Amino acid sequence: MHTVHLFVEHSRAPTVLARLPSALSVVGDRRGDMTISRGSASVNLSDEGEGLAEFEPHEVTLLRTRFRRPHLIQLDMTGAIDRSRAAEQLARDVLIALVDDDEILVDNDCALLRDLAALPSGRQFVRMLRQNPDWQFRSPLAPPLRDVDQRSRDRHETE
Repeated sequence: MHTVHLFVEHSRAPTVLARLPSALSVVGDRRGDMTISRGSASVNLSDEGEGLAEFEPHEVTLLRTRFRRPHLIQLDMTGAIDRSRAAEQLARDVLIALVDDDEILVDNDCALLRDLAALPSGRQFVRMLRQNPDWQFRSPLAPPLRDVDQRSRDRHETE
């Protein structure tokens, strides 16, 4: 799974989604599912609203200790056209634009929610992204991304 969960108070979600840079190509409804692309790289952004069906009841209860009406936004790289550094950079740029805010919580490993204090705020997450440009911010189970050029060289070596 290559998904990053963003949690925000429901009333603030439109403001967060409005931060998407206009220079990016966005296909879909900006208040629903959308594909964001730049060149051949793409990521999917889903505004799940208050739909927390994928979470266990105790996780929803935990989220409600922080947010009166928790709102979920998901950035998903699973269906990316290419899994190159360009796709990862696009995801980084989208995250930096959306989450640089202390009122957002970021769950980048999508594990069972046990302690909200363990999740970084959006501002902390953006600081980590900027300080560590090579940080693989997605799920620890995700394979490392490789340059398209390297994949091309590998293909030629095996032929």
